[in-house]
Amino acid sequence: MQPSSDPSLNTVTTDGQRGDHPAGLRLSRVAEQAPARSAARSVLLRGVVYQQRHRRLLIAAAALVGCAPGVVDAGPTDDAPAEPGATGAGVVIDAPARAPRCAAGEYYLGNVTGALRDESERPLPAAWVTVCGTSCVAGSTAADGTFNVAVNSCIGASSEYAHGAALSFDGLGDRLDLFVDINPQGIPVMGTVRFARPLYAPSLLRGGVARPGANPNAAVTMVDGLGFALRYVPATVTYPFGAEEGVVRAVRLAINQLPPYQGAPPMVAYAISPAGAELSAAARVEFPNVMALPPRTTVDIVAVGNHSSYGRPPVGVLERVDVGYVSDDGRRIIAANGLRFFGTVGYRAVAR
Repeated sequence: MQPSSDPSLNTVTTDGQRGDHPAGLRLSRVAEQAPARSAARSVLLRGVVYQQRHRRLLIAAAALVGCAPGVVDAGPTDDAPAEPGATGAGVVIDAPARAPRCAAGEYYLGNVTGALRDESERPLPAAWVTVCGTSCVAGSTAADGTFNVAVNSCIGASSEYAHGAALSFDGLGDRLDLFVDINPQGIPVMGTVRFARPLYAPSLLRGGVARPGANPNAAVTMVDGLGFALRYVPATVTYPFGAEEGVVRAVRLAINQLPPYQGAPPMVAYAISPAGAELSAAARVEFPNVMALPPRTTVDIVAVGNHSSYGRPPVGVLERVDVGYVSDDGRRIIAANGLRFFGTVGYRAVAR
């Protein structure tokens, strides 16, 4: 049977016999697939990743009490504020009416505004959005999907955040997790940061899903019939706090709906969920060669930084994480070393 031309993921067994899966997954497993575990969210913290995972608890606490943990008040400062309407990669930054004082190396941020929509341009109301740096402030979207997160504080610099802070949206396993650097120009004093166009959080449920099997050491491969393939060993994956243990999803993203990242956009992008999952052994990943690049052409494998990229890339920044090359048959882009964390990934031409 020929692979489906539909971009969703499809199902195949280890002996090559194909079956249709309701979610469109094609799943190849060395061992037989066991019944799915409960869909209930895990609430266990995994020791080595506690430092990154507990940030979600802080965000939730901040939302409940209406404040951000660890935020320091700002006084007057002589730092140069943003020029009115300073723009970078689809983000407009206005100067504050009053210039506050922050410590050396810190950033001042007033508020962050924008709109959140699904892949069909429908607004996403009552969704939590968060601005995080060395502290976090949470807000929610209105009925029309718009949001206004009031930070009004100094934010310390860190290797995890390239320019002080990033905006994030937790899709809770159902939608794309968003991470966006809100200050791509590195402006030290910001009044209102406005996203010039909506941010999109498409559904992950229209893509493929892999669930835990009887043998966690048996490799799993997810493919979509168009050239994408992800091969990983479940036992090597550490899931972020709150994610459904053992469940991995993958879906192709519309390039024109990606957030306003700096640099050239990727030629192809996929969301691999849960974003922030870490792998002790790299997952092999391949992408479709949509631009018909010649065989053996080298490309940059890029990813959006999240809390498991440890500053490489920083949170909300789209950067190279690996090199890739076009396969000999010209159909696929193969990552040379693979992925060590899940999130938004893709490839683009090598930066000159």
